[in-house]
Amino acid sequence: MRVLDVAGVRVVARPDALDRARWQVGPDGGLESAEARVFRLAPDEAFGLVGITGTVSVEDPDAISVAEPGFFLVELSADEFSAVIEPHVEWSIPSGPAFVQGAIANVPARILLDADGGAVVLIAKAHEHEFRTRIGIRP
Repeated sequence: MRVLDVAGVRVVARPDALDRARWQVGPDGGLESAEARVFRLAPDEAFGLVGITGTVSVEDPDAISVAEPGFFLVELSADEFSAVIEPHVEWSIPSGPAFVQGAIANVPARILLDADGGAVVLIAKAHEHEFRTRIGIRP
């Protein structure tokens, strides 16, 4: 399990423009991979883990793009996810790859599920203490 403070860029744009968006991780991305992880929050909204200095190229003149700090991320293997997170989820978790949003131990969260059952959990930094306490993740 790996826990990191992260930041990214939120974009609201036409769905077709988001489908073609190109995300570039900045030097402050905080992740080992140079490939952005993108959480598609709604058809017309996405959040990319690219760091505050990361960028996104969207072919929509009316797109809104805003850097957003203030998140933390928990990366878990399939075994860690089933042992640590699943007992605190009161809704049906789909098999991956998938993106889901919901409460984990009554804390709002976003989850990217891998095909192998591993996951990336994104939580607002404001909820970090409650999440860590309820799940049992030490700082």
